[in-house]
Amino acid sequence: MTSAFAYVAPRCAGTPTRNVIYQLRIGAGRSIVIDASAALRLIGELTRNRCTQDANICRGRDVLAILYQSASDRRPVLTAMNINELLDGLMALPREFTPHGSLSGETLQRIANHCTALEIQHSVETGCGRSTLLFSHLSLHHIVFAGDPYGKGALATIQGSALLNTAAVEFVEGPTQRTIPHYRFGHPLDVVFIDGPHAYPFPEIEYYFTYPLLRAGGLLIIDDIQIPTIRHLFNFLKADAMFSLIEVVRHTAFFRRTDAPTFDPYSDGWWLQSYNITPRDRLSDLVPEPLKAFVPRPVKRALKRLVRAVVPRAE
Repeated sequence: MTSAFAYVAPRCAGTPTRNVIYQLRIGAGRSIVIDASAALRLIGELTRNRCTQDANICRGRDVLAILYQSASDRRPVLTAMNINELLDGLMALPREFTPHGSLSGETLQRIANHCTALEIQHSVETGCGRSTLLFSHLSLHHIVFAGDPYGKGALATIQGSALLNTAAVEFVEGPTQRTIPHYRFGHPLDVVFIDGPHAYPFPEIEYYFTYPLLRAGGLLIIDDIQIPTIRHLFNFLKADAMFSLIEVVRHTAFFRRTDAPTFDPYSDGWWLQSYNITPRDRLSDLVPEPLKAFVPRPVKRALKRLVRAVVPRAE
């Protein structure tokens, strides 16, 4: 037997706030009155619930948060309506909610659009913020590697938010430079979002320990590419055969993992990476090796001088 829970807000303009009162209907003819915080806590409790019945949380005719298809498939089914409502709630959070900065509404919307097209079983995020709350509703198992480097309580704020789907999130607290190398994933990743410490070489450390796990067709998202250290990683990824740039939204880059073989993380092979192949190298590759043996040395030297004059050096 399916049990249906529904709560309906009174008609009011704007984004729902904590002082909005909700009527929670429990079956036919039964209801209680709760506020928005209690409604969101109820969603979290149902998420953790191990009962065999389906659970349906509704706001009027729109699915708000969670719809379980069956006891064996506990994946939240998200529709465009409830995603938009969740995004509205995220953007309505006060500025001090993430004092170290936050993603724009446009960027959060693009994350939602790209992720809802995937079957996200496992995802990883470095750093935390509004994106953490969003991923908690997009992924079955979202691992967050984060600390509180600025001492402003950002991590505790996220962990205490009513918008967090706690059942889907695993927090690994501490500097990512220390936590990620020692973490044992044990499964492929569908999405990796790099937004941890920005100083060199810390973004590369996060990339190194996650790229071998990202499945073909998965998403790699890099934030703050306007910072030179992050821009360096962005430029490398643009050239690499393992990734295809989907789009850049403000300062956030979205890459799709291609089906190219995974670069061996324990070898060298720098000459195999496209980022290290200069335009001069590509021009030289156009000349077959057997033909090069018949070219006189004075002609080779003249051609090299011509190439240096015409083809720019790789930056």
